[in-house]
Amino acid sequence: MRSYQKLVVWKEAMSLAKTVYMLAREFPEDEQRGIGLQLRRAALYVPYNIARGHERKRPTDLLRFVTASLDSTAEIETLLILSAELGYISTIELQDAQLVVDNVVQHLTGMREALTRTAKGME
Repeated sequence: MRSYQKLVVWKEAMSLAKTVYMLAREFPEDEQRGIGLQLRRAALYVPYNIARGHERKRPTDLLRFVTASLDSTAEIETLLILSAELGYISTIELQDAQLVVDNVVQHLTGMREALTRTAKGME
């Protein structure tokens, strides 16, 4: 098992990706390549960037990738809201997914703050 796989934030990000994939699977066929594709891609990038950054072994690199993961969570949340407004997912599904997003954001924000302090200490 690679060391990043032991990170709680990576595990939570994987849970988010699975949640998004399950939701997007139910989108209308004409949106499978539209919002559905973009939503799945953004969800993949959250754990992907955590893993990539963690393997770099430098706090400044990991900070950059954690920030990219946070950017992807904002994209996911925006696309989920739009999906609910278009009727592709229910209000309940949106709320449940937002709880998962919020959990990941909380972990990533804490990680970013710690890495920022570490990076400043290295200057």
